[in-house]
Amino acid sequence: MAAVTPSPTLAARLVAGDEPPSAVFSYDERVITQESLLADAALADLIAQRAPLPPVGPGFTSRFRDPEAGGFHEVLEQYGVVSMAGRHRRTGSQALAYLASISRAELLGDKEDAEQLREEFELLLTRLGEARLATTFLPGLTRPVDRQRRLGDLALALIAVHATGTVHPVTADLTEALFALFDHDKGVFWEAAEPTGEPDLLEGHHLAGNALALLALRRLHDAGHAFGHDTYVAGPLRYLAAHHPHPLSGGFWNRSDHSGRVSVAAELALFKGGASPFPKKDLGDHGLLFGAATAWSAELPEHTDELIRTCLEQAATYSDGSGVFQGQGNWFSTPVDPTVPLARHVMVPPRTPGGFNVGNSAYVLFGSKFAATQLVWEYFDPAGRLRADTAPPVPGDPGRLERLERRPYTPDMSYVATGPIETPRMRVDDYLRWLDSTKVGPAYGLTPYTSPLSFRADNTPQNFSAVHVISDRMALDLPLSDEEADRLTTALFASQNADGGFGEAPGVPSELFTTYCVVLVAYALRRWDFDQERCRAFLRRCQHPHGGFGNFPGYPADSWHTNLAVLALHALGEPAEAHQHAASYVLACRNPDGGYSSVPGGPSESFSTFRAVDTLIPLGFQPPEAERTVAYLRGLQDPSGGFRYGAGRAVSFVGSYHAIAALYLLDAEPADAAACIDWIAGHQSRDGGFSRQFDAPSDTTDEGFIVVQALLMLEKKLNKYWASIMT
Repeated sequence: MAAVTPSPTLAARLVAGDEPPSAVFSYDERVITQESLLADAALADLIAQRAPLPPVGPGFTSRFRDPEAGGFHEVLEQYGVVSMAGRHRRTGSQALAYLASISRAELLGDKEDAEQLREEFELLLTRLGEARLATTFLPGLTRPVDRQRRLGDLALALIAVHATGTVHPVTADLTEALFALFDHDKGVFWEAAEPTGEPDLLEGHHLAGNALALLALRRLHDAGHAFGHDTYVAGPLRYLAAHHPHPLSGGFWNRSDHSGRVSVAAELALFKGGASPFPKKDLGDHGLLFGAATAWSAELPEHTDELIRTCLEQAATYSDGSGVFQGQGNWFSTPVDPTVPLARHVMVPPRTPGGFNVGNSAYVLFGSKFAATQLVWEYFDPAGRLRADTAPPVPGDPGRLERLERRPYTPDMSYVATGPIETPRMRVDDYLRWLDSTKVGPAYGLTPYTSPLSFRADNTPQNFSAVHVISDRMALDLPLSDEEADRLTTALFASQNADGGFGEAPGVPSELFTTYCVVLVAYALRRWDFDQERCRAFLRRCQHPHGGFGNFPGYPADSWHTNLAVLALHALGEPAEAHQHAASYVLACRNPDGGYSSVPGGPSESFSTFRAVDTLIPLGFQPPEAERTVAYLRGLQDPSGGFRYGAGRAVSFVGSYHAIAALYLLDAEPADAAACIDWIAGHQSRDGGFSRQFDAPSDTTDEGFIVVQALLMLEKKLNKYWASIMT
């Protein structure tokens, strides 16, 4: 039999392409953001220069050169057209582009071009010095438009200076400015500083910036610059290892605040406008950290070895064999409490590469593959050789299923609830009026707000909202008319993509999460005018050999998305036996306290405990030692009536719903059901909707869904089959 030649990785194809790499690709490597970024082109050129045969031609970076104003454009559209978004000059990417261009010209023996490029690079350094090391300039380097000093830009400029052997007076200023960004109290570098040298407290400390700083320090060390390694190198490595670990799925967060905490930074998003308020786990950052730790591994193995291992394991986990996914996010129950795994980076700024907007909700899908991430890993781990030797552990024990007690799971859609909500604290009529106010055309928005400020969602229809509204209307005995149901499902089905899955809105890539939302609306309304077989195929592709499901095909699994997949496949008529090894995965998420985590080895919390229970039961299994799980959940109830989402953690509105629902499916109830009813109903706002906070404006239809479902369960009226499938 002839040997099978493996397909080239996405990184290899980007480097070998005829055009500069597009910025962002989908999980299945279709172009999402077609524009090309200067830094990506420069990195691809540097990788190509390491090939056994010398590169041919001028390289990608040359396409970005500006013959009139000098320097390089930052963004190109198709066919080499200069994007309006790329007419500025960013210090770091300009320096990287000069490094790639000078080294390529010298490799090809083009002395004239190399000399011209060196003169231009020296002009950049001169302008940088005159502008007191500003970050961003207008074309021609005539005027800075952002005078902040940013760690990554300073580091890349120093790397380029030393890698090209450039001698320039501003090198001393760059070096001094780099060390001036060091936070001696925390032992790590600040991300940015004002021209006066004062650190930008809102920006805090970033993983990527510190990794680039460590790479620049390697260059300084090799050039004979003396500095304290234990302070400036070991310090950041210690800090990142201590302050940035992701507590649920391993790896590292991208940033921490000025006090050293990983937290939701509302002020950073509202007042700076250049970032999402939510921290994230970014695999491109992990590639930079891997490179930085490797660069210092000979001198400081006690600080680098574990970081290197973790970065490689994360890259292997978030890879599908062809490319590396962008990362992972989480919802936060408090500003410092990450909980539910989220495959979206939400509330990103407008025009973020890879970003989508559904109304005023903007996000990047973490199942995307960014060119920069592929290229960073290819640069520091060519051909993924080290990643291939660091496969993550495979969870689950299929033999464990044989020891589980079977439990019948009988579909029953004959009713939703046996009666109305009776607690006097809930104003049902007010809520139904509020719910109707979220309707826009045939579908529903998350809120009734037209143009809210801060972080509130607007009333643009979203598929996520439809499943809440339909569930509540049916539970409160106000179903849609046939005409309304036809119009709504026609609108939802327009979001089905060629891969069979559904996006949040037409034109948005598929996710398992939004596919679940649309399928369950179709199931509840008995409307099936979409390609069900392709939909089932998409969901099957999201399953891993160990049984768990991720939000995209190839993307890492968790108990949350495993639950949604099992329920969606059930609604589509797939026999449970076809994917019952999903139970093996969620059993691997079980902990001795009776609770479950989002991933194997993680801490127990109410969110994942419900998701695990609600996966096992639809697959026909009785959750093992259910009495221990009931005791764990009951132990989370707070004297207020609500539930802490985990032992010793904050009381959580959404976490309370998950605890109540898990108890309900296990034929149990909270230790103090009366207090719980009062606490849940007390979240109703003056406008009739519900909020996660008391006495606050209403949030979204999600909060309303939580209250309706929870109160009907606490009053023992909700159909348990409905409580299981509509989550």
